[in-house]
Amino acid sequence: QEHERSNLVDARELIDQYENEMRFSRQIHRLLLAGPVPETDGLEVGWRVQPARVNAGGDYFDVLKLADGRVGLCIADVAGKSLDAQIRLPLLKYALRAVAPESGSPGYVVTKLNGLVYQDLQPDMYIGLCYAILDLRNGRLDYCNAGHVPPLLSPANGGELRELTTLGPALGVMPDWDYPEAQAEMGEGDTLVMYTDGVLDARNQESEPYGEARFRTLLQENRDAEARSLANTLVDTVNEFERGGKHDDLTVLVAKRVPTAGA
Repeated sequence: QEHERSNLVDARELIDQYENEMRFSRQIHRLLLAGPVPETDGLEVGWRVQPARVNAGGDYFDVLKLADGRVGLCIADVAGKSLDAQIRLPLLKYALRAVAPESGSPGYVVTKLNGLVYQDLQPDMYIGLCYAILDLRNGRLDYCNAGHVPPLLSPANGGELRELTTLGPALGVMPDWDYPEAQAEMGEGDTLVMYTDGVLDARNQESEPYGEARFRTLLQENRDAEARSLANTLVDTVNEFERGGKHDDLTVLVAKRVPTAGA
């Protein structure tokens, strides 16, 4: 009887610990919400976030309205799905919102972000991140990739998907890395798709990964869809492929350049 009472006490302590963790996780999740995504003339934005575990995800995205008709688009993935990983994301969110207005250079912003969060990620955590700035006046897209899955640019004219990548480690790996940036053009009707590796790594019951080939085909088949519809289609299709408990967080951010109201 004493042994059973001891086991019961241990079980209750584990349950209390789990409930406290979930309560804390929900509070962090509220801090992570991007808030109302700013409506911007000439741009459709769609998104979908699906954590691998209830209320505790290691993915993050944000959309920032900057000066002079520019929009900042960010997606990030912290290593691990634990609460320790999740609590690093509010730090990233508010650091990004503080630094982004300083410069129209994604390379500058990501380099400064790395300097701000490096110590808090030590010794064994890192954050894969991609940050892009779209100038809606001329369609110029500047981007910087820090160890994240490269976004895909889908042209409206039916051309090949373009992978947007630059060389650079994840945040928290190298303290003094100078992150480079690159440029692309987004014409009217072109779509930028940013996503985390939970999309490609989703596995079916035979342990077969969803993979990049399927994802690219799906994008090409839905290149004319509205941004919100495309985000939902991408996530729903991956969920249908996976059919079971999720092994990784999954986030999709879609930005589509459309004619302005006066055009």
